[in-house]
Amino acid sequence: MKRAWRAMIGAVVLSAWSPAQAVRVAPERLVFGEIFELTVTAAEPFDIARLRPLQVELVSRTPRGELNELRFRARCYQLGAVTLPLDPPHTLQIASCLPDAASALEWPADGWLLERSSSWPWLMFGLLLLLGSAGIWWRRRSQAAEQVPTREPREPAWDALAALGELGDGEQPGDAFFLQLKAIVRRHCAERFHLPAAVRTSEELLQALPRVRPLLQPCLTTCDVVLFGGAVGEDRRLDPAARSGARDQAVRFVETTRAGPSVAEARP
Repeated sequence: MKRAWRAMIGAVVLSAWSPAQAVRVAPERLVFGEIFELTVTAAEPFDIARLRPLQVELVSRTPRGELNELRFRARCYQLGAVTLPLDPPHTLQIASCLPDAASALEWPADGWLLERSSSWPWLMFGLLLLLGSAGIWWRRRSQAAEQVPTREPREPAWDALAALGELGDGEQPGDAFFLQLKAIVRRHCAERFHLPAAVRTSEELLQALPRVRPLLQPCLTTCDVVLFGGAVGEDRRLDPAARSGARDQAVRFVETTRAGPSVAEARP
């Protein structure tokens, strides 16, 4: 019975004498901003806020009887003595990461007794620089005023009716007349209705412009028959009436849509 009491009393005394939180740090020399290992042996629960102002990351937790050994990866961004609010408090000495100076730094003694140099040379230099800049600006302004501004000639706007007038009734041999006629109509559609007319078939172009289809279809149909109609196209290829009729159909279409319905009105 006496032995049990003695063991109990010894445990109480030992626990009262032992620190509640033991700390080990490696390496011994700690440098500002560099990683070091910090081991805390403490009973649960352990508040990680007690390690402030360190920046820590828990690496492992190992049970040691009634205690736990917590291993952290830590950094410190303060210099000198840094005290951690542990039980009991633990102080770390943080050294600078900068190398030591090669020699002692000295401040000039009685610097206020040195004679001040005259400032007038700097004032003269600034005045001359200002006058030179003003002269250069005035000269450039005079040269710019003497030069007569020349405007680049603007390219005249393309006119579909003028292009059809230059095409005439078709003196070109073979399919050239109908190819040029179709190209003029397509370009007019592209500029007037903002369509990719150059890469669309005749049927796609007619479907995109349903409200002007009655005006556009006769010209495109005549050109397609001549260009892709086989024997029928061969007969009409050199026919002056066919050429004149196709041109007149194109002229009517351009005159009607030149200032006619908008894009929204031309589409469904």
